[in-house]
Amino acid sequence: MTITYSCVANGRAVLAELALTGGAYQEAAAKVLRQALLKAEPTTIIQIGRCQES
Repeated sequence: MTITYSCVANGRAVLAELALTGGAYQEAAAKVLRQALLKAEPTTIIQIGRCQES
């Protein structure tokens, strides 16, 4: 299982990539990750792995 996160800047999910196996599990993981990223503090910058500008 490989999970690759990019960056969250200014409380907004810039990019989140998931490479998971299993359909329902992948959808659930993506939803949880997205909610967690969207709830990030506005002034918080989290970077795990690589960060790309959109």
